[in-house]
Amino acid sequence: MTSMLLFGLTTFLSAFLLFNIQPLMGHYILPWFGGTPAVWTSCMLFFQVGLLAGYAYAFGLSRQSGKVQRSVHLVLLAGSLAMLPIDPRDQLFILGQVGSPALQIPLLLAATIGLPFVLVSATAPLLQHWFAERFDNASPYRLYALSNTGSILALISYPLIWEPFFKLEGQTAIWSVLFLVFASGCGLLAYRRPEYSQESETALKESRIPLNYRATKEQALTPWHILTWLVFPALGSTLLLASTNQICQEVASVPFLWVLPLALYLFSFILTFESERWYIRWLWGGLMVVLTPLGWYSLYHGVTFSFLAQLLTFCGLLFVGCMLCHGELYRLRPGNRHLTLFYLCLAAGGACGGMFVSVVAPALFTGYREFEIALVGICLLTLLAWMIERAVVISFRQPLFWIAPLLGAYVLASPVVALRLPELKQDKVVEQLRNFYGILAVVEKDSPTGEIRTMVHGRINHGSQYTARDKRHQTVTYYAPGSPVDLIFKQLRSEPVSTETNGLKVGIVGTGAGSFAAFGQAGDTFRFYEINPQVIDLAYRYFSFLTDTPATVDVILGDGRIMLERELDKNGPHNFDLLAIDAFSGDAIPMHLITLESFRLYLHHLADDGLLLYHVTNRFVDLVPVVEGLAAELGYRTARLEANSDPSVGRYRSIWMAVTRNEQHLAELRRQPIYAPVSAPPTPLVFTDNYSSLLKVLNL
Repeated sequence: MTSMLLFGLTTFLSAFLLFNIQPLMGHYILPWFGGTPAVWTSCMLFFQVGLLAGYAYAFGLSRQSGKVQRSVHLVLLAGSLAMLPIDPRDQLFILGQVGSPALQIPLLLAATIGLPFVLVSATAPLLQHWFAERFDNASPYRLYALSNTGSILALISYPLIWEPFFKLEGQTAIWSVLFLVFASGCGLLAYRRPEYSQESETALKESRIPLNYRATKEQALTPWHILTWLVFPALGSTLLLASTNQICQEVASVPFLWVLPLALYLFSFILTFESERWYIRWLWGGLMVVLTPLGWYSLYHGVTFSFLAQLLTFCGLLFVGCMLCHGELYRLRPGNRHLTLFYLCLAAGGACGGMFVSVVAPALFTGYREFEIALVGICLLTLLAWMIERAVVISFRQPLFWIAPLLGAYVLASPVVALRLPELKQDKVVEQLRNFYGILAVVEKDSPTGEIRTMVHGRINHGSQYTARDKRHQTVTYYAPGSPVDLIFKQLRSEPVSTETNGLKVGIVGTGAGSFAAFGQAGDTFRFYEINPQVIDLAYRYFSFLTDTPATVDVILGDGRIMLERELDKNGPHNFDLLAIDAFSGDAIPMHLITLESFRLYLHHLADDGLLLYHVTNRFVDLVPVVEGLAAELGYRTARLEANSDPSVGRYRSIWMAVTRNEQHLAELRRQPIYAPVSAPPTPLVFTDNYSSLLKVLNL
């Protein structure tokens, strides 16, 4: 009984650690790589490859003698303790800043948690194998159920308990202690493992990892089996990561929006692999028929949807698609003889899906095509599986008779959908690029005030300029005449400046098309910080703000916060008269740019009477209480400035928050028509690097 309890506790704890470390590490390193949604995608690539390595290790080790299994596992468990505590080191990040972040992130995680992660990944199949050897009359399915419980508990508890109540350093310390407990339990089980002779182990060589732990009829293994065992998991993994990317682009890349899709993905595994009763082909196929058109429309025209509608659409499609993938996998499961190969193929397919989304798709496509590819692939492979098994028969009373042709129609219609639905179809796309930081496009279109050229990141305008040479110096959109930015510069020009050159010193985090430079005059210095090299390239090639301005312009490549920290340490403060935080990724806000630590950094770089300006225009997130809370925490005052749209001057509606200790600045701003005090003052929030709660500022 004691041994059974130890098996159960160790299995539960390993699953909890396996799924807790994923959002924890993603949250930890997110600011180091600009807060972009692709950070989580790259983390998932490492986790999926680590899971594959763990399964391969369990597969290989279970085929060795008991003595070899015990010795090897004890040595690796002892070696993994050398990597504790698991907090990522800044030195590893700095040394790893070579090449694409999509490869830097997996390498960083491998150096931080590589061996511990592989060992907890291997625990479920390995302990189930040992359990089946030791207790002939007991089903290891209980361990499988405990593993599922630990996994779900880890995912649910992270955004609800771990993230709100524990700092990151505390989270990594607790995880390290729990891993030490796990390693002790697993080591004790390995040490107590009976040593069978090579002959007596022959019958136990094949893994007994259960699906529902009911005997299945042994069938001959065919290429079709291997293909589906690889491709169905790859499609499910691709849909998971593509859906998460879409959701995070609209709001922010934060653990809550990582965990929700991952929990649905895992839950589909639990339901389908627990029993055949949960996977009803006509039900899930019918839901796929209903939701796929909504997914296509939301992908291209999500700007017309509320965030809640988009969240439900993408999560619903993810769950239904994964139910189809994993349900068909369960029906194609092998007998006990090939179960370990089956699990290896599942892990390999998942890793291939992660590799496709993280590395291959950004290199091949200039748009987010992987979501569509996953949808079409699931429809096609599901249809093939049904046809091969002759599940579709000609009968008006059979639901699959109606559903199968619609799935086939979606496959055939997908090229037309990809050409007809994109929202940029009304604009002339001059150039479109994609990299780790997202999709950038330069488009041209007519407006009431003339033809304009716009840099678009995702669905969001990142700066526009008139194409007519005589109007190129005029600002438009968020920076047009009458905008808060226009007002701020007029006010700064009317007062003495703090620099010896009698020119303004302006810092801007986020370059876009370089619109801020249009406000520059001779003697001014404008210093831009931009993490995406493609933004800088397009700003110089298609827009002239950075080159036409009489001001001195410096463009610094790198994350704005990290670069400002390094410059402060190396050369001291810049003493900016104005520091503007105007960095967006789609509609998503890099959360590390609105924390108390970042706020203190900005203030260090401001002149005594300088202004800090936040661009907080956002459809889904209300950042006003966050800026209010940060300012109040450090004794600063704020003014909310809101300008309505005005097509006559090409102005977009925008909201900016000005932060200052200069009472004269504040009084002047509050006298302006665009000053917009909040009718019901929000409860101030203080976000830190260790704590932020998206739920408190989310507008559903």
